[in-house]
Amino acid sequence: MRRYERPAATARWQAVGSPVEVLLGRRGLAWGIGLHASVQDDAPHKSEGDERAPAGVFELGTAFGRAAREEVRGLRMPYQQLTATTEAVDDSASRYYDRIVERSQIGQPGLEVFGAHGENSGLRVRPGRRA
Repeated sequence: MRRYERPAATARWQAVGSPVEVLLGRRGLAWGIGLHASVQDDAPHKSEGDERAPAGVFELGTAFGRAAREEVRGLRMPYQQLTATTEAVDDSASRYYDRIVERSQIGQPGLEVFGAHGENSGLRVRPGRRA
């Protein structure tokens, strides 16, 4: 991955820092739903569980990580610190699908509110009822 920045909207993009290795999905990339124009029908399209990362042009939303907010002061976008009870829900049958949620904020104990799948900062996800 390469990062680029520009000091103003009309300025040219300039590379920043060194390239960084990234993981793009076990089975590569597939077109996701984003800000880009539609793609060819014969191209792979992203679907949950296909082990592909979404390709395309996407709006950046909230950044997240394990560091405390005060440790990322230079960040100029919304930031959410991940904890041991933060869940990134990847179960498409859950009402929390495709969201990062804090278990304590939704008022229900245990992982069962998230359905069978989720990703968190180190806890093992156990199957349970669908949310």
